Amino acid sequence: MNKKTNLLLVVILLIAGCSTSGNYHTVNIGSGGMYVENGEFRLDGNVSIGIGAQPDANFSEVRVVLYSAEGTVIESHEVGRLSTNPDSGPLKRRVNITAGEIPEYVLIQSPEFWSSSVNIEVLAYQRTSDGYKEYHRARKSQKFPEGVTISVKQSNTWFGTV
Repeated sequence: MNKKTNLLLVVILLIAGCSTSGNYHTVNIGSGGMYVENGEFRLDGNVSIGIGAQPDANFSEVRVVLYSAEGTVIESHEVGRLSTNPDSGPLKRRVNITAGEIPEYVLIQSPEFWSSSVNIEVLAYQRTSDGYKEYHRARKSQKFPEGVTISVKQSNTWFGTV
């Protein structure tokens, strides 16, 4: 092989090894789905972290929180600890949730998402006529989609203020 071929192979290998998350660690619900069936909400999937070009990070007290259209907490389900380093903790955790009340919003929350020194993107989900559509939470104060104003009546527990 000549030098050009070697260089091309190195570039291809570098590109193939790059994360699809870009510069941010991305937290989302994948490998399953959220749906309404027989008047019940069901979530069956994984809460996972897509690793970006950031230092390793660990997030404890990760929860999936279901909110009504009025912004009240319907249910909160503990997921546990997630880590971007497989030696420190899991990259994903399986969740199975059934709720009698159908949520308008489904959020993944942890008190450490926004206090971490790494860049993180947290996906959340809003109910639409076609199912649940994801939206991006860019900061702690943005609980619901941009342009949606809800006067949230919350409990004093941490998941009501994250």
